[in-house]
Order: sequence, then structure tokens, then C-alpha cells
Amino acid sequence: MADLIKATNASPRTIKFWVDQGLIRATKASEGGGHGVHRQFTRNELILACLLLPLSIGWRGDQTRTLSELKELAKEVRFVIAIEQECIEKAIEGRRPYYLVLTWIFEGGISSWVTPTHYAKELYFPGVIGELEENPGRAEVLYLNQWLSPLRNM
Repeated sequence: MADLIKATNASPRTIKFWVDQGLIRATKASEGGGHGVHRQFTRNELILACLLLPLSIGWRGDQTRTLSELKELAKEVRFVIAIEQECIEKAIEGRRPYYLVLTWIFEGGISSWVTPTHYAKELYFPGVIGELEENPGRAEVLYLNQWLSPLRNM
């Protein structure tokens, strides 16, 4: 768990809670090994932890999402990491700006994608505005390069 704490800069208590609740999953080989066995995590789980942190905090740095919301976010972000692996790795390397866009439709679900851009002014949200006009919800954007930069040397 030391790598998760180092990568996210989250408290050990937060990381332990996420792991115990199944938001972050240890490798099968290291899970349930008893006392003295350190849990190990895949690179994708490290990436997920780095992205869960900003998605879990509110305006004042407190946690504002329920456990069920965090589980839903973890499931969606894990899926995005798997299908957008090349873009995620480029964001970690800092080669060009990449953003994760999440649209959360209340009474619906979450849709998400990764989008690159050369300049923040170029960032646009295809389909997001129309979706939010038709269905109550919200959109969130994370600058991946910033939140994933601790992984550059890991």
C-alpha cells in the first residue's frame, strides 16, 4: 500500500478504507495472504487511486461522495483506464495535455472518455451540454497530467 500512498499523497487511512471497501483491488496473489504479506497492486490500480482522490474530494478538501458513488466511479474509471491505456500512459509521461471527462447523469449512469488537447482553450465537450440539457446531472473534468504525474518515476 506504500506505493498507493506515495502516488496519491492520500492518507494511509483513506487508502486502507478504499482497499478494504474494494475500490482499489490488490492482485489476487497478494490478497488474503495473512499477516506479514504486503498487498500488491497493478499499475492500473495505481492509476485508479490517483484519479479517485480528486473525484472524492469536495471544495474544502473533505470527502463528499458516498461509498456507493465512489464504487460506481471506480468501476467506470477502471473501464476507461483499460480502453484508453495509450492516452493514459502519454498523460503520465507528460507528452501532451490529456483530460478525463465524466458526465454523471442522476437517475442514470456515468459516461466518460479521455481527450487530448494542445491548449486548454481547445477543450470541448461533445455531447455533454446536450445531455445535461435533457437530463439532470453534472460533468467533471480532470487534468490527467497533473493527477498522474507522481507515476512518472514508478
